[in-house]
Amino acid sequence: MNYRKTMEYLDSLNGLGSRPGLENISELLTRLENPQNKVRAVHIAGTNGKGSVGAFLTSVLTMAGYRIGRYCSPAVFDPLETISFNGVNISEDDFARVITDTVSVCDENLCPTRFEIETAAAFMFFDRMKCDIAIVECGMGGELDATNVMSDVICSVITPVSMDHMSFLGDTIEKIAECKAGIIKPGVDVAAYKDERYSSVLTERAMQTQSDIYYIDDENIICNTGNNELVFSYRGYKDIRLNTPAAYQAMNGAIALEVVDRLRNKGYNLTDDIIRAGMYNMKWPGRFEILNDNKRMLILDGAHNPAGAAAFADSYRRLYGDEKSVIILAMFKDKDTRGVLEHIMPLADSVITTMAPDNPRSFPAKDLAEYIKKYYDIEVGYEADIYKAVSLAFDMAGENKVIACGSLAHLALVKEAYRKYGQR
Repeated sequence: MNYRKTMEYLDSLNGLGSRPGLENISELLTRLENPQNKVRAVHIAGTNGKGSVGAFLTSVLTMAGYRIGRYCSPAVFDPLETISFNGVNISEDDFARVITDTVSVCDENLCPTRFEIETAAAFMFFDRMKCDIAIVECGMGGELDATNVMSDVICSVITPVSMDHMSFLGDTIEKIAECKAGIIKPGVDVAAYKDERYSSVLTERAMQTQSDIYYIDDENIICNTGNNELVFSYRGYKDIRLNTPAAYQAMNGAIALEVVDRLRNKGYNLTDDIIRAGMYNMKWPGRFEILNDNKRMLILDGAHNPAGAAAFADSYRRLYGDEKSVIILAMFKDKDTRGVLEHIMPLADSVITTMAPDNPRSFPAKDLAEYIKKYYDIEVGYEADIYKAVSLAFDMAGENKVIACGSLAHLALVKEAYRKYGQR
């Protein structure tokens, strides 16, 4: 298949949805001669921050000269961003090739989901590229996630856990943490964010697997924000500069540094200068991403669950205090809408609801607007067309900022619409 046909084929699988469990992916990988066992990996689970931690690690390790593969999801701005090598997205030709090779071993007895196919293809690509380390993020959960099939994991990472995907992972924070802890392998070091609500679950799993667990505690993170960058310290790492003003990236950066320490202890050559440069050079679009053409400012952030929304709101207030913005809001119907609004609405001067097109999970723009009006006395409009929603938001904003949040699914179109609006 060429790239176009490959994408058409993958899109045709979207209706299968998510299917937690390892039977399908294990059989698929067996037919592909188990590429997942031919590369060392850092495995990352958690509710929020997986992508940022993976981006930090990729930047540092690539700068140190290692051959680094990375697998993450979901794609936000480009379908190819889920699989990368040394920080560069896989090419269309390579993507089509590994997907075609993966699908070629399927038959009527093996019908994997899109995520299972892309996961297997990523492992195959990393093997072909002779990666020194693959940075692999769970799609959802951990124990039964399709990525949880690797035999040579050098560090397991648990980023902050919160209430999300409850229909799949459980209805308490402890049950969700237990699912995430399922990626912890016997004798493998663990770097985990410390949260008293569930850390005992992670500690118990580490004891069962005889794994050393290293907790990242907020008390050990000192953070200062400026207009365009953030400076933080964590344990022995002093004044680490990040090319983002988002305060929540200090925590993600600290988790990455804890993983770096585990790798240094295993003999990886990561000097202080390389670590500092790699941390600063990390780029992760759509996470407190600021676009500013000197006339209009747009801030993009997923903020798609209550914990993510709270982190975004905290970062916003550190920079802008009580200043209000026009908010372009899109959400999925299966998310905790009320929980997200609790943190986002205090930032709003007014709200325009919109929706990601052609996505059955999208909360219809009109319905979302009506939902907000039930709980908040604020100006709320709706526009299902994202381009029109962006235009309307900036017309309303005047000199104020505009925030686009609530989901990652609509950010690519919002960014494109912003650029077109600036050309008027």
